[in-house]
Amino acid sequence: MFKAPCPSCGGELIFRSKTTVLCVCSYCRSNVIRHDVDLELMGKQADLLPDMSPLQIGVTGIYKRKRFHVLGRQILGWPDGRWNEWYIMFSNGSDGWIAEAQGEFSVLLAPKERPGLPNLSSLKTKKTLKIDKHTYTLVDRKKVECLGSEGELPFKAVAGDKSLVLDYSDGKNRFASIEIGSSPDFNIFVGSFITLAKVRATGLREFEGWGKP
Repeated sequence: MFKAPCPSCGGELIFRSKTTVLCVCSYCRSNVIRHDVDLELMGKQADLLPDMSPLQIGVTGIYKRKRFHVLGRQILGWPDGRWNEWYIMFSNGSDGWIAEAQGEFSVLLAPKERPGLPNLSSLKTKKTLKIDKHTYTLVDRKKVECLGSEGELPFKAVAGDKSLVLDYSDGKNRFASIEIGSSPDFNIFVGSFITLAKVRATGLREFEGWGKP
């Protein structure tokens, strides 16, 4: 864990993950980029639009016998809607994501073996992928835009950033997701659907009249 004052307002910033690149100050909404022990300001985030998500920074749970903490969130949008991607860190130091869309939740982790793809252009047209001995078929592709972020994230996620998201399914409970941004590289994750009750999530937001998720 690394603590430092915000370069803009002096409020305390806490970097819980070693892989954190961006931390959004909870006091002044400044984007703070971490370069080892040095911090750099990169503009400010607008206030996030309110939503009814039960998740929030600080939520904990257990997935595959490992406890996790929710550290941050980015909101992605496209012409037909938006969804949340919550950045999580496990007790062993590894990390991942909880994707939340239309009331459904899924955990996404980096694959054990990154699929061998010759170049980025082939990835954009590839209909099937074999990852960790499972075959996935392309089911959706869309151009998305970052609508905002909060907390800690392992990369720079600033409102207005655009990327291409490719979603694959194995026809069962497993799926894969690839995000291609402006850099030559891309991020790939594999995951499965969960419920918040199944991962024993605690610290959830509470809404009057709602039962447990």
